[in-house]
Amino acid sequence: MVFFHFCLQMESEVTTLKRRYAESKLQGKAMKQTVRIQRDKSRQLIMACACKLQEKEAIIEKVSPRRVVVFSCPLLASIGNFTPALSCFLALFHDKGEFQLGSHVP
Repeated sequence: MVFFHFCLQMESEVTTLKRRYAESKLQGKAMKQTVRIQRDKSRQLIMACACKLQEKEAIIEKVSPRRVVVFSCPLLASIGNFTPALSCFLALFHDKGEFQLGSHVP
């Protein structure tokens, strides 16, 4: 009788272990599938970022250094024309003692 009870208990434990093994195997497959999906999404995101980066680089390459010079020359000329006038203006107020560079009078 004890042996029979022992065999039933062992059979129950074996059944439980088989069920747990089957559940673990299914969970492992589900996890692998999830990892595959996440990997594919990550690759798609990386490819999308790379494409956007290439588009931006193409736009930057279109603005050649020559075009930058063409646009910056008038700006530099304006600054150059403004600088002597500003220097005269500052010198005039500095001579009168009403203004010192770097000071602020409320």
